[in-house]
Amino acid sequence: MVYSEPLRSALNAAVRLGRISLTDLARQLELKREDAQQIADLLVTRNLFHVSAFSHDKEIFYETRMSSMTRPLGRPRPDIWKKIDD
Repeated sequence: MVYSEPLRSALNAAVRLGRISLTDLARQLELKREDAQQIADLLVTRNLFHVSAFSHDKEIFYETRMSSMTRPLGRPRPDIWKKIDD
């Protein structure tokens, strides 16, 4: 997916860290917290973010799902069971 700046930079930072807070997202996007919340909700809907268990009433944290959603599942080699048995 291709995103325009500054969203691309914010998403890259979140992916590298594996998480981002709503406050950090708003700061990086140079938006009000409410506007950043709308974008974050859209990213949650698209399964790019999910709300972290570390969230509390003063701050919402998001964890990224980029790698798990884009990486295809590989099949084990057909001879893997034989090698395990040996």
